[in-house]
Amino acid sequence: MLKFNKKISLPSILSRSLSGPASEQPKGGRPVTMILLGVAIVVGIVLILPRPAPRLREVAISDEDLRQVVGRSRLPPTVRQRQPALAALGRALFRSSGLSPHTDRTCGSCHTFGNVGSPQDQGLPAASTAAAQPQVGQTTANAPDLAHLNADGWFGRDGRSDSLAAACLEALEAPQGMNGSRLAVLALVKQRFRESYEEAFGAWPANLAGIPEAGRPEPSQAKLPIEVAALGLATLGSFPLLDGILTQANQQHATPAIELSRRAFSMDTVPPQWSAAFASLSPEQQVSANQVFAKVGQALAAFLMDQVSDDSPYDRFAARLMQGRSAQESLDQEFGATELAGLKLFHGPGQCQTCHSGPRFSDGLFHNIGLPQRGTDIAAGRAAGLQIALGDPFNCKGIYLAQSADASTTACQSLRAVSAGKEGREDLGAFRTPTLRNDAKRSTFMHDGRFTSVAEVVTYFNDLEGRPAIGERDPQLHRLDLTDEEMAAIVRFLATLNSPARDLNPSQSAASNQ
Repeated sequence: MLKFNKKISLPSILSRSLSGPASEQPKGGRPVTMILLGVAIVVGIVLILPRPAPRLREVAISDEDLRQVVGRSRLPPTVRQRQPALAALGRALFRSSGLSPHTDRTCGSCHTFGNVGSPQDQGLPAASTAAAQPQVGQTTANAPDLAHLNADGWFGRDGRSDSLAAACLEALEAPQGMNGSRLAVLALVKQRFRESYEEAFGAWPANLAGIPEAGRPEPSQAKLPIEVAALGLATLGSFPLLDGILTQANQQHATPAIELSRRAFSMDTVPPQWSAAFASLSPEQQVSANQVFAKVGQALAAFLMDQVSDDSPYDRFAARLMQGRSAQESLDQEFGATELAGLKLFHGPGQCQTCHSGPRFSDGLFHNIGLPQRGTDIAAGRAAGLQIALGDPFNCKGIYLAQSADASTTACQSLRAVSAGKEGREDLGAFRTPTLRNDAKRSTFMHDGRFTSVAEVVTYFNDLEGRPAIGERDPQLHRLDLTDEEMAAIVRFLATLNSPARDLNPSQSAASNQ
């Protein structure tokens, strides 16, 4: 049996071999000495040889081809909102406190235009965009960018809203949003903005006089179709999580699929006094309250449609290139040679444009990028978001927003064709591709905020390590094997997509000054 003397190290062997008496050398020591001496010489040569220069490959692409690439990512001409009264009311509501209970929080507390709602920009810790208000649900993910939303179809990371108006309403009552109640929103509008409301929508409903000042109904609890939940169990990437689900299901005498479905949806608990207050309304009053609440969503959507962010260093480079200048002639101090190299890598070896395409650098679709499991919640992604959208009374299939301006979107058309019991198997763990415009200003990334820099995100896509938490990784994704220098160039390029936001209708401020 071979035994290793733990007290003998490579330096001691070298010392003894090179300087010790021959009698102290083990049998056959001269060959060992020569081998170790050779190793030492090779190591020394390697250490003194000059290291190769950092590798940043040149992506060959002609200026004409580059113009075609850039042309597909240029923003469309800005169009002013055609409903200025709605936009003015939405602006006022967006900036108003009182939408969230017992707090001065406004929509702009997280969604600061030009700052992408960075928690640090709001004086809040990075771990939560709501840490200063304990009564508002906490989230580790950043508030999304709100510019150029007319290019989106689905809204929310998991696509739980099929229109911008519905997304605004969801944010007003969501625990991770304003955590408010629709009757409190109605009371605020009636007290502060009734004149502006009636200018936009007509007379305030007479049957809403004397109703409670806070209240909302219990939400319907969504669940995954059994086939989708079963597939989720089969594809879970964490054995401890699977073991916990099986144990919990056994204790509660439920099927594992039901327990997985339960964990896929955050429990939206409504204070009993709120649900009781809403239930005290007559059916006609409930319909009227929901109609006014839906109009609030339309007003907020009208305001947000006027927000654009179109003056980034990349946009200025693209404008010069599209005017006929060469790529080199189009460079400046903000978009230089490194950023150009990053742009070419983004569309070439980096393959980023596979999902991040179009004017907002997002295809608007849902992809499972294979992020490993974190915690005990199930990040079912689009599979869960679809079920939430189907159960939302403010979706385009319902009576409240069916006639709104954005009810004819592709998302709405898709929702009308969806089968609630069978859809979602391909969407397990898939989340909507986020825009990359203003992305570098964020403080956290991914749906759960697990990364804290753009560089970490690029590194993840370069390595694709770990097993997906649930579902199957998008087959379009594979290791890129970019060098550190190439990844750094892509990060530099992404930083050029930052731009201050501007309002296309800043003069429409009658309501906002109330």
